[in-house]
Amino acid sequence: MNKLHFLALLMVIIAGISSPGVQSNTVKAVSHDTFDAGMVNSSATNSSGVKVLHIQGREYSRFDPQMTANNAQATLEGALFRGLLRYDENSNPAPSIALEVPTIANGGISADGLTYIYKLREWKWSDGKGVVTAQDFVYAFQRLVDPKAGSPYGSLLNGIVVNATDIQNGKQPVSSLGVKALDDKTLQVTLVKPASYFNAIASMWITYAVRKDNVERTGLPKDSSWTDPAYGVVVGSGPFIITKWDHNKEIVFERNPNYSGTPAKLDDIDQIVITDSKIAYAAYQNNELDISGFPSDLFSTLKSDPALHQYKAACTNYLGMNNVNPPFDNKLVREAFSYAIDRDTREHVVDNDINVKQLSWLPEGVPGYDPSLGTQFDFNAEKAKKALADAGYPDGKGLPEITFNYVSSSDGQKTADWYKEQFKDVLNVDLKLNPIDLKTYLESFNDPAKRLTGLYEWGWCADYLHPSDWMQFVFGTNQANNVVGYSNPQFDKVSMAADAELDPKKAADEYRQAQELLIADVPVVFLNTPTATKLVKPRVLNLTPNALDGGVIGGFFWENIDLAVDNSTSQAALPTAVATKAQ
Repeated sequence: MNKLHFLALLMVIIAGISSPGVQSNTVKAVSHDTFDAGMVNSSATNSSGVKVLHIQGREYSRFDPQMTANNAQATLEGALFRGLLRYDENSNPAPSIALEVPTIANGGISADGLTYIYKLREWKWSDGKGVVTAQDFVYAFQRLVDPKAGSPYGSLLNGIVVNATDIQNGKQPVSSLGVKALDDKTLQVTLVKPASYFNAIASMWITYAVRKDNVERTGLPKDSSWTDPAYGVVVGSGPFIITKWDHNKEIVFERNPNYSGTPAKLDDIDQIVITDSKIAYAAYQNNELDISGFPSDLFSTLKSDPALHQYKAACTNYLGMNNVNPPFDNKLVREAFSYAIDRDTREHVVDNDINVKQLSWLPEGVPGYDPSLGTQFDFNAEKAKKALADAGYPDGKGLPEITFNYVSSSDGQKTADWYKEQFKDVLNVDLKLNPIDLKTYLESFNDPAKRLTGLYEWGWCADYLHPSDWMQFVFGTNQANNVVGYSNPQFDKVSMAADAELDPKKAADEYRQAQELLIADVPVVFLNTPTATKLVKPRVLNLTPNALDGGVIGGFFWENIDLAVDNSTSQAALPTAVATKAQ
């Protein structure tokens, strides 16, 4: 499945780097999107005591869990819907609508690792009409894999859940999927082979429960309209409900009075659509936004501001190269280009110090992260020259012309110019620069026939916090996301064994072996981990960032966010839409 992570896409657009998401199993660039410019914004408690959190957002096509392909949007959907499991504050799968996380020890996973049983608790729908049942989850899983529905994550369960692959290929009906309701409170999932990471998948937004009668109600102008309150009540199961959607202007979430979990502390979440970071920053300075993005060129100025929150995304950006064709089919050439990149200088000059240098593959937040891995390929000009000479190209002589491909933009040009100078200085290699429009650039990663030659920046973002999402999915031989054509039978063997291993310690050891093999082969040049940066007013309380939140800071735990009582911000200072609502 091809997935282009929105974060990766963000990096492509603003810095020439690919990036959640839609990092998924479609080609994902560093694989789920660009972070929203100003994400969560909260305004002061108004004069009537109502706590309203203002979010600088952007327009979305829908809030439909099974049809979503980027982390930022999925984080917002987490305010409206809930699933079987959910990540806790330590990024471990934890119970949500399910009573407990299935394990072999508690009988939730069969001894052979092929059957998972999820017992459900009493959990109300937001309209108060009934509770979430196992059949609601069956419906959600079937929507996900139904090729007619066209989910961007439709193939994620291929080769994992019984009949998912045949359903996607039109050979079996959706009713044959290995997800069954044994009774109203018991869901059974049957796997094709053991998958130690399935509980991580069950924590993803794509498995959130949705109610069939609400999704398929009559009179909707299009399939996506069921999530727009203009066409009727949108029924969910999360701590908030969507009550207003003034397209391209404002989206309002109000506290769900029927929420079965811990009630939210906020009364409303008001998303003001502001796409210009300069305007968002001005609104923040004027106390109209409590959390805001800002123009990237202000980062160095704001770096010491205590209001600045910066945290890493579960993503890794890399410099890609075709491992099949000369000259990058030669490992020594790939090593030379890795040694030749001064990543510290690159981060300062190209990315304004917003991203963080990374030499390993798994990013912080994903189990198995180890910053000591890959350090042997850090910048070393002498090693770079030697590796290129050992490859048969002393001082760059005889090396075929190498093209650097990048998105045609001012930031893309800045990136390209830096690489051109760096490789000329270190390797005496004169890059040919090839600016490409964004559409063509992205298509090259989704269509093997349009693969780029030469060099380019791309990457990967986590769909879920488990190393299985990073090994075979991205670098397995002939996998769709393996855009560089890397192939190592030993890597395939070890990583697939780790995927099927039910003993967590053994699996962790095998994933480490796989990562070490990958790094040693230098299939790409690992560059950095992107970060989310937000300005946060001190009255905003209990924000807990998460590596998967797509830059919507605190949004993984909507019900925890609070506002300190603060009467210093007058109603007149709020955006017009908010002031009208408060009346």
